[in-house]
Amino acid sequence: MKKIAFLLIMLLLGVSSAFAQAYTLKITWGTIYCNCLGTDADNYYKITFEIIDVANGNTPVYSTTTVNTPDAINNYYDISVPDVETYCGQLHENTPYFLVTVTVQLMETSTGEGCCAGRLEKNGNCQDFADLGGFDVPIGQLN
Repeated sequence: MKKIAFLLIMLLLGVSSAFAQAYTLKITWGTIYCNCLGTDADNYYKITFEIIDVANGNTPVYSTTTVNTPDAINNYYDISVPDVETYCGQLHENTPYFLVTVTVQLMETSTGEGCCAGRLEKNGNCQDFADLGGFDVPIGQLN
């Protein structure tokens, strides 16, 4: 009986870890007012983000990081931020409270220049990142 209970516990632990999701920034934006050269497939989005812990002396969890999307067709992008999970698992003087700054810029592939952008600063805690839906960052319309 003990073996069956042990196997059942191991199975449940395995299933729960299989569904665990790395901490994620879920970034969305709109492009109604953007008018770039070329087609959307020829352009891409440049996403820059920074995550700092303002509760513990503005400790950077992610310094300014840039991600380029493969194209400009979609108006959303998810970025895995596993360092936030690691940071939240450590002992700190104060409970971590983050300032997340995200900038999205539509870039023209032919010129390498940006034609419109949007920026958002948003605060959150470890639980906000741990939620299965991810940490939502709604940029709004790029202008």
